[in-house]
Amino acid sequence: MDGDQRIYMRQPPGYYVPGKEGFVCELQKSIYGLKQAPRIWYGVLHQFLTKMGFVRCNKEFCIYVQKVGDEWVIIVDLGDIHYILKMEVRRNRVEKTTSISQHQYILELLKKYKID
Repeated sequence: MDGDQRIYMRQPPGYYVPGKEGFVCELQKSIYGLKQAPRIWYGVLHQFLTKMGFVRCNKEFCIYVQKVGDEWVIIVDLGDIHYILKMEVRRNRVEKTTSISQHQYILELLKKYKID
């Protein structure tokens, strides 16, 4: 996980070990919702990108670059995604849901083929 830190949690309901209900578990991997999860995820992503030959920018840690021949490949975190492959992506952080819609694409197709 993070290497320098041990994280313990209570046993989740339904997963109690009989006779050890008050015991805690030491996490072997990060889980969603941990306050450390974003930092751990960044560490995993950084390790993956550097293994692929990307170099992190010294002044902007969210920018990675790689030179391929005469071309530069730049990876930048642009924040939340809103559109991908003609699909609208909506994220509701309060309800913890993500929805994907092709509503706009369908309207474009209807207009293109003159379908009412």
